[in-house]
Amino acid sequence: MKLKQQLDEFIEERQSWIDEINQRQSELGAARITVEQLRQKEHFMVAEVDLLKAENANYKTIIFNLEDEVKKLTRQQNLQLRINHHAKTKEENILLKKQNEELSAKLQQLGAIVTRTKEKLARYMVSDGKDPHEQIEEEELLRKKLEESEQDRSKLAENLSSLCTSVLKVAGVRNHESETSLLKAMEALNQLQSCISSLESEVEDLRIKCKLLREKARLNSLRSDSSSMSSGANESSRSPSVCRSPSISSFR
Repeated sequence: MKLKQQLDEFIEERQSWIDEINQRQSELGAARITVEQLRQKEHFMVAEVDLLKAENANYKTIIFNLEDEVKKLTRQQNLQLRINHHAKTKEENILLKKQNEELSAKLQQLGAIVTRTKEKLARYMVSDGKDPHEQIEEEELLRKKLEESEQDRSKLAENLSSLCTSVLKVAGVRNHESETSLLKAMEALNQLQSCISSLESEVEDLRIKCKLLREKARLNSLRSDSSSMSSGANESSRSPSVCRSPSISSFR
């Protein structure tokens, strides 16, 4: 029973270590998922920033082309057309500058978001104020403890198996299986205990019977002694009368 209790304690300790390792692994997995999501978001934002930069460069190229076109149009003879075209080009230029400013502001916002994302990524890389290398070392230590508990559990299981085999042999149970069943050993042990209890009760009954027989023998011996004493007294009382009768007859 003590060995079984120790085995249960080792199993509980092993289960707590397994639960702790699973919790650490789940936390690490969640952190990895969050880091991967942040990395994907960072890649997406970087791609969007590159796209905005390309659009900005394209708009600048369009502006340069329009300015060249304005220069060409200014050389034309029709002043009104040049003025109208210049006004239109100016409006387009203002619109493009406005779009460029909006794109620059959006680019700055995306840069700030990328910076915050990098900061979050750095915070996730160092979770709970611990270095990932320290977490890995702690997991390795827990794995070593788990392996040691597994070895202790296997040793206890071997001792328990040999104990079960001994109990089954004492109980006269032949085990044809490759592994000794703990349930069968417990059943055999219970049978042995019940058999021992019945034998003890039988021994107690035999002791009582022996006491009764000794008491009967003592009573019989007392009765025989009392009867022999009474018969001896009767014989002694009879012997003087026999002796007196001849003397009386002789005196006669």
